[in-house]
Amino acid sequence: MKNLKKKLLPSVMAAALATGVGFSTGAQAIHLAEDGIGQVLMGPFYMANYMSTGYDTHLTVVNTRTDVAVKAKVVLRSATNSTEVLDFILYLTPGDVWRGRIYQDGFYTATDPEVVRNSALLGKPKVVLYSNDDSIKSPVVSGETYPTICSSGCTYSSPDGARATFGSIKPVKVNLFTDRIINGLNAGTETLQMGHIEVIGVYGVKGVVRVSTTETVVVERTMSKFNLAKILDTSRERLNELNGREVIAVTRDEAGNLIDENGALYPNVNSGNIRTSDPTWVRLTGDVTLRIGDVDRMGYPFYALAGEVWDNVPGGDTIRYTTGAENNGFGAIRPGFLREPEVVSPFLGFYGTATRPYLFDGRVLSNPNFDAVGGLNAPETAVGFQFGYDLVRGTEIDNLLEIEHALALRNVYGSYENTDVEKTSVVVTFPTRYRHRVNVNAANLAVNEFNNPCAIPIDGEGTTVATERVYSPPFRWSGLISPSISSYDNSENLVVTNEGTVFSGGALPERTFINLVEVNYVSAPWEFNSGWFDMSFNPISGMKNDGYVPGCNYNGVPALAMSHKFFALTSGIGSSLLTPLAHNPDVVNRPWP
Repeated sequence: MKNLKKKLLPSVMAAALATGVGFSTGAQAIHLAEDGIGQVLMGPFYMANYMSTGYDTHLTVVNTRTDVAVKAKVVLRSATNSTEVLDFILYLTPGDVWRGRIYQDGFYTATDPEVVRNSALLGKPKVVLYSNDDSIKSPVVSGETYPTICSSGCTYSSPDGARATFGSIKPVKVNLFTDRIINGLNAGTETLQMGHIEVIGVYGVKGVVRVSTTETVVVERTMSKFNLAKILDTSRERLNELNGREVIAVTRDEAGNLIDENGALYPNVNSGNIRTSDPTWVRLTGDVTLRIGDVDRMGYPFYALAGEVWDNVPGGDTIRYTTGAENNGFGAIRPGFLREPEVVSPFLGFYGTATRPYLFDGRVLSNPNFDAVGGLNAPETAVGFQFGYDLVRGTEIDNLLEIEHALALRNVYGSYENTDVEKTSVVVTFPTRYRHRVNVNAANLAVNEFNNPCAIPIDGEGTTVATERVYSPPFRWSGLISPSISSYDNSENLVVTNEGTVFSGGALPERTFINLVEVNYVSAPWEFNSGWFDMSFNPISGMKNDGYVPGCNYNGVPALAMSHKFFALTSGIGSSLLTPLAHNPDVVNRPWP
C-alpha cells in the first residue's frame, strides 16, 4: 500500500496543479476565521486580579457539531514566557459546551503543600481554575466515594479511570502551577495573574467506535461522558489499531470533489470515524469574559484558526515554504504537509529542492496520528508541533510556519480616547513566541523541546550561542519586539513615539514600551485627547554569521491585538469594551518574491 501511495500521489497532485480546476483563487491557507469557528482557538489574555484590578476570567468552549464528539486540550500559558501553567482535556459530546473560571483565591500560606515543597511560594498569589462542568475531569482521592470513570470496570486503556470523575459530580478547583514560574526562566519576573489560552481540537469521533476487542461506544448527542471517556482516554495508536487509521484527503478532481490518498472520492464509508485531518469534523468556538463582580464586564470571542484541504493551490504559485536556495543554501524550512515525493539532494535534506518547493497544506491539523493528554507530567502540546504530516514517509511534521502566516502582521490600527474619564489601553499578545526559543548553553535558560521554525542551527553553533540569545527571528535574541506608535488627533495632526508604559507582569509594574513580552497590557502614550493610532512592529531577520539562517518568510510578527476602552472612575474601572484591532496581516495565497 505504501508503494501504491508513492506512485499515486504524484499523478493526482500533478493533475490538480496543472489544471487548478476546482479551487477558488481567493481562497486562503490557514487563516483567522471570520465566523470564529476553527480547530484551534486562541485567547490573547486572561486576568486573575492582575495588578489588583479585581478581574477574573470566565471561559466557554463550544463544539458546534451536533453529530461529532471532540477531544480538545486546553493550555494556559503565563504572560512573560508562555510557560505552561495548566493543561487539561475537554470531553465534548456532540453539541456540547464547557464552562470554567480563572481567578485569584487568596495567597499561599505556610500550611499549603506547595509552600512546603517550595518556600519561595509563600505569600504569592494563588490562581485557580474552577469548573463544575461535565466536560472536564475531576480527581478522586482515596476515601471519596464519587463514581469514577472505571467504577463498572474498564475494558479499554484509561490513564486515570479509577481516580477521576467529572466536574458536574465533583467540581474541579485546581491551582495553576506556580512553582513553574518561580523556578523557571525569568523567575521573579513572571506572573500567573495574566496569561494567554490555547484550545487545540485534537480529533473528532462519530458513529460507532471500538474501544477494545469486546466493547464499542455509540457517539450521539446527550451520550454519557463516562462512555465518551472510554474513547478519548484510549490512546490514538490503539484507536487506530481497533478502528483503522483515518484516510486523508489530499487533492480535488476536475469537478472540485475531494480525492483521498488512495485516489478515491473523499469522504467514503472507509474514510474513518476518528478524524483529525478533516477540517469539517472539529469546529470549535467560544468566548472569554472578564468580570469585576457585578461592577464591570468585558469579553471577546476566541480567535479561531481554520483551514481547508489544499485550498491555496491555484496557479501552482502560491505561498510556499522557502527552499534551500532561498535560505542561502542552509536547508529548507519544514513544510506542514509534504505533497510531492521526490529525490532530494543530500545537502538539502528531506524538505524540498530549489526548483520544486512544497506548497502549504491549507489545514490546521493534518496528522492522522495526532493525540494529546493532560494532567500532571503530561507531555506538553505546542501550537504547530506535529500538526502536519508527511503522507509519503508516514511521519509527523511541524506546520507552525503556515500558522504564523495567518497571524503575522506589521501594523494594528484603532481609535482612542484619553481624557480624565475616558481611557484606551491596548492588549498585544505574541501567542507563538515560545516556539521561537532556541536551545542555549549550560546556563539552561530556555531549552526548547520543540522544533524551532525559523532558525536552523548550523555548525553546532546552536548549542553554544551566548546566553542572552534565547529567541530566534522575527523576535530579537532577547525575545523582544520593538514597536512604535503614530498617534493622530481628530484633525490629522501626528506625533510618533517609541516609549510608553507597559504592564506586562514583570517584577516592576512599569516597563519601557520597547520591552514587549508575550502578553502585554499597554497604557499607550497618547498625545491627544482623542484620535486614532497606528502601532507598528519591527521584526528582525536572522544573521548567518551568528549561526542561523534568515528568519521566517512572512511579513511581520505573529500577534493578536485588541483595545480596551473604559471609564476611569473614582470607584474603579467601569463601562469596559474590548475590541479586536484592525490589522494588516501577511497576505496569504500570493506568490513569494
